[in-house]
Amino acid sequence: MFNLNTAMLVGRLGADAEIKTMPGDKGKVASFNLAVDRSYKDRSGKWHTETDWFRVVTFVPSLIDKVLAKEATKGRLVFVQGALRARAWEQEGQKRTSVEIEVDNTGGITPIVEDKN
Repeated sequence: MFNLNTAMLVGRLGADAEIKTMPGDKGKVASFNLAVDRSYKDRSGKWHTETDWFRVVTFVPSLIDKVLAKEATKGRLVFVQGALRARAWEQEGQKRTSVEIEVDNTGGITPIVEDKN
């Protein structure tokens, strides 16, 4: 049987990447929200743009220190490849769930250099 869990997105950071040190000196975690636009033409010929937001998280030290700490700023266009991860927690007595894109050593986060011409 073949299994595959991968997501590839190109979008813009909604804010600077947030980098935190985990308790007990267990490394760092970085996260950011990625806005991915899609455009389509309706039946009357009018163009529309919709934005979907995705939460991206990574624990990979080299990505955090070499890429995100230096280049992950609000509005920056990036390519993200990672796996979908569902997590659940309880907050103020209510169960919460979230699906994130987790980038590990098999994926990546690459800033895209935009042509200014």
